[in-house]
Amino acid sequence: MEGDDLGEGGTGRVEPQAARGWGCSVAGAAGLLGILLALRWSAAVGVPLFVIAAVLGWRSVKRDSAIAEAARTRRLAAHGPMVGDVWRRLFAADGIGDVVDKVAPYVRAAVRVATTPADTLALGASRIGGVPDLPPGLAWPRHEGAPLAFLAQFDLAEVAHVVPVSPLPRVGHLWFFYDAKNYAGTYGPSNGRDAIVLHEPGGALVKADVPVDLSKESRFPSCAVTLEAYEDIPDPSNERWLDALLDEDGARSEAYGEIQAELESGAHGDTHKLLGYAGTVQDVMELECQLASHGIKYPLRGKQADRAKELEGGAPDWRLLFQVESDGHAKMMWGDAGRLYFWIRDEDLRAARFDRTWVVFQCH
Repeated sequence: MEGDDLGEGGTGRVEPQAARGWGCSVAGAAGLLGILLALRWSAAVGVPLFVIAAVLGWRSVKRDSAIAEAARTRRLAAHGPMVGDVWRRLFAADGIGDVVDKVAPYVRAAVRVATTPADTLALGASRIGGVPDLPPGLAWPRHEGAPLAFLAQFDLAEVAHVVPVSPLPRVGHLWFFYDAKNYAGTYGPSNGRDAIVLHEPGGALVKADVPVDLSKESRFPSCAVTLEAYEDIPDPSNERWLDALLDEDGARSEAYGEIQAELESGAHGDTHKLLGYAGTVQDVMELECQLASHGIKYPLRGKQADRAKELEGGAPDWRLLFQVESDGHAKMMWGDAGRLYFWIRDEDLRAARFDRTWVVFQCH
């Protein structure tokens, strides 16, 4: 495993993707008929027919997608819970067992963070949303005079219990705050002002007083969390050798992507994530963070392009610290079902220098 490990390969047959239902074909034919009627006979008849066909087609696609996703989940779940090194069994079952030994050195420890609404939580317990428990005298972080949104609190002893070997400290707490009103990290990685990660190695905690001027969009319902450790696999888009290894017939890449998605969500649907690999909505972010940490942001101008080339080698040093999902339980919606990504260099992570964390926002 790649440094931050958790403490059989083979081949099989890739199951074909569920066939689309006949509803899509019928809707398509009806839509085409509606266009022809509108052009050659009566718009009053053709246009409504086209609209009805479009709605039925959309519903059919949505239904077929849900059926295919449920079938995929059932098929993969048959090989056991999405914890530990289950990816090895899934690879073998889906016909890509021949790449297990090549992927194994790159897997990373990750913790799936599933939420459940909960009004009352024990002092210091891990949570998403709600009100943090802070050391006495530690002020609620602000940016430009306004209080930041509280995203999450993690009891690092709880985390260490499920993932005994990781680069995170084994004691103390982590707190994540974010400028949810202005969407920090929208135009490139942001650090230290509008997205703040606090760490305390131990000591007494008290429930924080919620600032009276905390905006509505910066308040999220309290959620208890379930932590599940698993080995996360790299994204082919960020590992070109893996992309080439899988891209033999398309089905292999599809199987890998389905396993990636199932590992990220487990049995819970949309979940947050500590460590592991980023589930990107748009582009990979490591190089972007590397350049931003040296004062260079896109688009590159003039001599910045030369400087960026010199810095590229440091991109693999960046690690995902925390991925924040659009979460219905916590009433978090980041743009169009987007995500927040907190990034940190590996050496800073291992040294608990969380003030050097950067955030990126991505959405569809």
